[in-house]
Amino acid sequence: MDRKTLWNRVLILLPALLGILGAGALGLAFPRYPVLHLSIDLGSLLIVVGILVSVLLIVVRLGNNRYEKEAQKLISDIQDENKQFLLRLDHELKNPISTIRTGVAHLEQVFISEGDTGIGAPAEEIRQTVSRISSQSMRLNQLISDLRKLAEMETCLLDWTFVDIHSLLEHVVKAARSEPAGKEKNITLSLPGAPWNLPEIRADEDLLYICLRNVLDNAVKYTEPGDSIVIRAFESMKTVQIEIADSGIGIPAEDLAKVWGKLYRAQNARGYPGNGLGLSMVQAIIMRLGGDCDLRSRDGEGTVLTIILPRSAEE
Repeated sequence: MDRKTLWNRVLILLPALLGILGAGALGLAFPRYPVLHLSIDLGSLLIVVGILVSVLLIVVRLGNNRYEKEAQKLISDIQDENKQFLLRLDHELKNPISTIRTGVAHLEQVFISEGDTGIGAPAEEIRQTVSRISSQSMRLNQLISDLRKLAEMETCLLDWTFVDIHSLLEHVVKAARSEPAGKEKNITLSLPGAPWNLPEIRADEDLLYICLRNVLDNAVKYTEPGDSIVIRAFESMKTVQIEIADSGIGIPAEDLAKVWGKLYRAQNARGYPGNGLGLSMVQAIIMRLGGDCDLRSRDGEGTVLTIILPRSAEE
């Protein structure tokens, strides 16, 4: 226990200790306690009790406000520190990776294109090595870019507007279906049309589009040709919920709570391209829009990701 915590506990117990010591001293000084008579009318008693309760509530409220401000400051400091770390990482790695990629391009031009490495090694062997270096440097470059985007999404100013969910989801699905991998999957969009469409929500449309594309791209990536992906949406009294469900590889139970973490990938996903930032980006966007996410999955059967967004207060 640190000194500050110990001192706080002593302060809390101090009035009780003083009362016990005072009672003991009074008992020693006066074997028979003097009797104090206090007379007060009921109206005055109610006034005094009301004042004391008000004072108590004020003290409690001030204490709560102080703790809330300290908690908000701590969260803000953590976010700022995280953003600064990602920006420093971007700065420190960008130049070395650019140098590596330039060197790889030079090797390809000087050695590979001429068919003679000049170092006694077969050209094909050098070509494969250079190709692996190029592939990994591109992967690092993409990782840095995604980390920078994540830092920006956690702090950027939001462009609040009223978003038509039907139109937005139709654009997201159309874009996914146009991709080569998306053409191989059965992508279905199911939206309510009777008795009315989904209500508009207030959000940053560009960020919400990025979020939905990210989730749908994940569903496409982790499903096989011919598998099903269903995007459905519905409303409740206070929210609009969007579900993206797939019949893909699913997520093992032991990884389900961890996949929201930055750079974490489920065990069965490590053979697929990616860097483990997709769900972190989704969560960061939805939290900034005042919503929430829910993830359900069964290993080998599929996954359902639900995005919960608040309905507009101006409907």
